[in-house]
Amino acid sequence: MTNYLTTPQLLETPWTTEYTLGDHKPLPQWDYATPITFNDVLLWEEVFYQPGHIGVYASYQPYAEFYIIVYDLFKTNINTIETFFGKNASNRAASRAKELGVDLEKKALFVDPLNVWMYD
Repeated sequence: MTNYLTTPQLLETPWTTEYTLGDHKPLPQWDYATPITFNDVLLWEEVFYQPGHIGVYASYQPYAEFYIIVYDLFKTNINTIETFFGKNASNRAASRAKELGVDLEKKALFVDPLNVWMYD
């Protein structure tokens, strides 16, 4: 089961997680001509989470190649959140996560034909 969090839920507390329940549909894709910011995202998909330590999340509403790595103890300071956007964002986020001891094994990758340029 996939876990989703709103941006306020993600920032709440490092020790417990309250998920947004329901069947979520991604919003239209982001226009990659404009950089996305943390505050532009309404809903995050949890990729990895270790309570009290670290979380890796992907933008889901809007649907974009935008990932963040959050250090739970510093969640309230958004300046400590690492962001990865655009071309090869998933690879850059996975590499950084691995440096932090989190191995995000890729089993499959879906690429929208309109965005194949990001994976050349």
